[in-house]
Amino acid sequence: EKINAFAAENCRREGILSFGSLYPFDEDYERTLENIKELDLPGIKLHPEYQGFFVDCPEIRRIVKKCEELGLLVMLHSGDDHGAPPPIHCTPERLANLLDYVSGSNIIAAHMGGWNIWDDVERYIIGKPIYIDTSFSLHLLDGERAARMIRNHGVRRVLEGSDWPWYSQAQSLAMVRALPLDEEEKALICGGNSARIL
Repeated sequence: EKINAFAAENCRREGILSFGSLYPFDEDYERTLENIKELDLPGIKLHPEYQGFFVDCPEIRRIVKKCEELGLLVMLHSGDDHGAPPPIHCTPERLANLLDYVSGSNIIAAHMGGWNIWDDVERYIIGKPIYIDTSFSLHLLDGERAARMIRNHGVRRVLEGSDWPWYSQAQSLAMVRALPLDEEEKALICGGNSARIL
């Protein structure tokens, strides 16, 4: 509650929106999410590796479902993480399993849907009704492959660096702008899509 109050009171600066969060195994999760909505935060951020949950577990299914009901976005770390030991808690396959229980239209899967598990992203995530973001991914993907993934997924469901760019904003934007996409597609990724959903 203190973290969410801080996000609402101190992090809301012109042009900057902070998400809230909650403990995934909190039995009073509905009240916490309702409080996040009352604080006018646009969504929550969950990190399966650092918070110790599998993305398709019952506790996360109920949280994502409640967020759907409240109109809250759910940002998820997706894929591998250098700072966490195995197993990977949000693989593309597990994320696809979650979509058996929720629509997924409010989910943002960071790191192109599954950091450094690109084959499985293309197999399980691309084309699903979730958002993906480009954070800390484009330097690892061949430009042609990244553009193919974006177009196959639907450019209106791709966000630039919304999780955390891990580079300067200039470097992060330059990577998107270097992709073999047209200017309208780049404009959607670099702000148009975020403006629409926020």
